[in-house]
Amino acid sequence: MLATPIITRLYSPADMGLLGIFMAFVGFTSVGVSLRYEMPLVSVRDHSEAGCLLTTSLFLTVPISLLAGLILYAMIDRNLLTYNLLPAWSPLVAVFMLALIGIFSTLRYWAVRQGRYDVVGRALVSQGMGRAVVPIGMSLLHVGWIGLLVGEIASRIFGIERMMRIAWPAIIDSLRPFRLGYFVLILRRHWKSPAILLPSSLVDALAATIPLPLISHLFGPGPAGQFFLVQRLSSLPASLIASSVADVFHPAIADAHWNDSGNIREILLKVTKKLAIASVIIYIPTAIISPFAFGLIFGEEWYETGLCMAIISPLSMVSLVVSPVSRLLLVVDKMEVKFIFDFVGLVLPISGLFLGNYFGFSFLTCLMVYVFFHILANILYYYLIWRASNPFTAQAAVNGIL
Repeated sequence: MLATPIITRLYSPADMGLLGIFMAFVGFTSVGVSLRYEMPLVSVRDHSEAGCLLTTSLFLTVPISLLAGLILYAMIDRNLLTYNLLPAWSPLVAVFMLALIGIFSTLRYWAVRQGRYDVVGRALVSQGMGRAVVPIGMSLLHVGWIGLLVGEIASRIFGIERMMRIAWPAIIDSLRPFRLGYFVLILRRHWKSPAILLPSSLVDALAATIPLPLISHLFGPGPAGQFFLVQRLSSLPASLIASSVADVFHPAIADAHWNDSGNIREILLKVTKKLAIASVIIYIPTAIISPFAFGLIFGEEWYETGLCMAIISPLSMVSLVVSPVSRLLLVVDKMEVKFIFDFVGLVLPISGLFLGNYFGFSFLTCLMVYVFFHILANILYYYLIWRASNPFTAQAAVNGIL
């Protein structure tokens, strides 16, 4: 956050827009590089079963990252959603970054399983430092948005080595001796990860990433760059608070689910209240100050971005509360219902963008419609989580929705 006022004076909104388009693709495809086999790592009781899932997740990252690179090449070649603005070498960089993200994500879940939150915290801080410092240094080379891209790559590298040391013994144990039949048994047992959780996660990721290339397509790379900066700043509390809370909430809910299911709703309510207080403290002052402060802090060409920040702040408040507690659906094995609401979370907000553009609204007005529909989707999402937190009514809720 401290480095952003420097970065916005070194890079233009168009540079941010190009990085945003690239990162939108990476953000969407990165959720599938391990076919979501890493997600049950925290919840699985048996250690050898968890080691099998860990090893499988790591090995899957390379071939699936290569497949994603081919998809990006096709999008650039076919000029889909202004992706022709990216250079021809972008798919190679995407493959490398996706592999790093897949490895980091899998190792993070393993560290959470081991209760090594200190290692996860240091890795996240290292990522933030890389994303802040490297682009400033790269600006001396006058390479445009490539400096921002190198910062993203560097940030993904930091922190992996320490977490790999924690996971390495489990990887070796799962491979010595290698038991193909056991791996097949475990992967079949967790068939919902690629069959249900993966499509659900892809839809969820699409809802988070598709707005930026759509804004670039409808309004140009300048507004896309403004939206990308706002997304990055508004997500900082989520990366520092929501992800950490989710990492602790996940095993706590899993333990309650195994040993005292009647305590699940109490834990959910306690975490919800604390997240709500944090989101109000962070985002209400942000919404009030941003329209007046952005031009002064980030440079005059970013003045309108302050209005974008004020518009998005209510959505950020709701997301900070809902996102961490959504892990509950994974623990109570209600992934198929999550998929339905992920689809709603995609269709409603995107419909708002297209609806506003159809009626000739300005970018900021379209953004207001988008935020309104997105908040509605999050409210529906929390309703599902709340119903699922009661073991006696969860199945009735599932049957009613399906």
